[in-house]
Amino acid sequence: MDRVFTLEALPAGKGDCLILHYGDSDSPGLCVVDGGPGGVYAQALRPRLEAIRESRDLDFDQTLFIDLLMVSHVDDDHINGVLDLADELIDVGGGGTPLVQVDTLWLNSFDEIIGNQELDTNSAEASALASFGDAGLPSDADHDAGHVLASIRQGHKLRNAASVLNWAMNSPFDALVLGDKNNAEKIDHFGGGLEITVFGPQRAELKKLQKKYDDFLRAKGLGREEPQEALAAISKDRSVANLSSIVALMECDGKSILLTGDARGDHILEGLSKRGLATEDNPFFVDVLKMQHHGSERNVSPEFFRRIKARHYVFCGNGQHGNPERLTIEWLFNAHDGDPITLHFTHGIAEIDAEREAHERKHHKPWDANRQALATFLEDQRISGRDFAVNTPSDQTGIRIDLLHNLGA
Repeated sequence: MDRVFTLEALPAGKGDCLILHYGDSDSPGLCVVDGGPGGVYAQALRPRLEAIRESRDLDFDQTLFIDLLMVSHVDDDHINGVLDLADELIDVGGGGTPLVQVDTLWLNSFDEIIGNQELDTNSAEASALASFGDAGLPSDADHDAGHVLASIRQGHKLRNAASVLNWAMNSPFDALVLGDKNNAEKIDHFGGGLEITVFGPQRAELKKLQKKYDDFLRAKGLGREEPQEALAAISKDRSVANLSSIVALMECDGKSILLTGDARGDHILEGLSKRGLATEDNPFFVDVLKMQHHGSERNVSPEFFRRIKARHYVFCGNGQHGNPERLTIEWLFNAHDGDPITLHFTHGIAEIDAEREAHERKHHKPWDANRQALATFLEDQRISGRDFAVNTPSDQTGIRIDLLHNLGA
């Protein structure tokens, strides 16, 4: 019997939206990881789920089963599309056939991470946090951390939706999805030969974050006097998104995919090193690495690429906020010493560079295509004879990496 282990990355603007197929080709399992920012569900994710339902010989009035729906962390460009999916399923209710049925949701909602056992979710402080949307962010707020805080409401809403829809929550974990050493066993909970190892977030990281923000909320009286001022102060701490991302290794039939959310590179390495993996002398090899934080140079280092190596690198992002960044790709190439690799982008290189240039000019910075554009760097590498390939999507179905050569998944 043919087997399937295929990763799809949909064009999700500045965000992530991934689909994983695994198991026997006649009845493959399905995971969805993140849903991208607003608009991605309607434009890309829903049409793709409809196409998958049709490819599996299900009629329009039959439901597609999703074994695992994972939100890497509660940031708008990862969670929004999942909320749109949940809203649709709730609206269908008992009055029609839902497009999908979800067995299990993995979600570390932010109010749980910062310790809602100490901060009443009905308190003035929590209400103030929950009231912020994108429009409420201070103009000087750090994009990533600020949007995580603005997404507290979204995480809480999705957790409540999961309860209404009877989705299992963070199973088989007791509460939060954590990558502690005591959770070192591979999870085969979802069948089909899929094994999942969670490397992050670490409990120690979340405890630090929990204490920091519990103390901060109490000290600032957030929500009573100057909530905008308090939010601005918090949002400048870039650790918020990085500390909370789920990092998971997906394995099937001897192939492997490392999913990283927006985690920091040093935290990913720490999670691996605690299992005796990813040393300078013995790098950790995977078939596919989904680059964290859309290829931001803030979340990687030359050491990261020396200690974790892949055949395929996936960059989710359309150039907004400067990501993926050229320095990240330069470090990647330098670490590979000419080994063949394939770079997969969820948007075309020209589109990415145009957005990256617009980002630089918006911040009154110069733009030199020879030094900054991805296109010129990649062309220089081709001229030098480097062995690599670039894969970009031709339509809204995005890119596919079929690790078992079964193109009909």
